[in-house]
Amino acid sequence: MWLFNKNLFKPGTAVRIKANPHRGQEGVVLTPEYGTRYGGIPKGAVPVGYGNRTRLWFWENELEVIKP
Repeated sequence: MWLFNKNLFKPGTAVRIKANPHRGQEGVVLTPEYGTRYGGIPKGAVPVGYGNRTRLWFWENELEVIKP
């Protein structure tokens, strides 16, 4: 069960992180499978990759979509 808004946070969507200590970083939404490969992420969390940090996840309210 993936609870995050699939329309807003589709894999490949560019996002900006609003949560410290990563505030201002820009990343890309990964597929849910990517999160589970590393032991899983909480239900409703969005897997985000940026730079060489590929194992991070954030809650929806910690992300904003970058308008293309």
